[in-house]
Amino acid sequence: MKSNEKKNLTLKLTPLENAVIHTKTEKSYLELMKVYEVGGWSFMLGGLPTEKNYWKRFKEKTCITTKVEYGFSPRNYYQESGSEILSPNEFYKKQRITPNKIKVINRYYKNKYKNDRKSKT
Repeated sequence: MKSNEKKNLTLKLTPLENAVIHTKTEKSYLELMKVYEVGGWSFMLGGLPTEKNYWKRFKEKTCITTKVEYGFSPRNYYQESGSEILSPNEFYKKQRITPNKIKVINRYYKNKYKNDRKSKT
């Protein structure tokens, strides 16, 4: 990795009140977890976002909270509670994360773990 890529690998994420991110695909979930990890966020029960793949529990119904210590539940739970449901791209836009920044993050993880870290289940 080029030194300027590592330098650019910082994010200041802002928690969003009453909003969740609907990750319809495992790919979008894994990418979001990389963004959360770079932003310094962690799972509410501890651990780095990329350590476990919680998408497999609810699959295409998975929604992730937008908090420093995030959690997850199925989409219908958040619909019933009146949460704003965002796509990953809507979240990135609100956080001012550009597509290029996402590419840098993905490249970093690909290089760091050679074949992208396989999440534990």
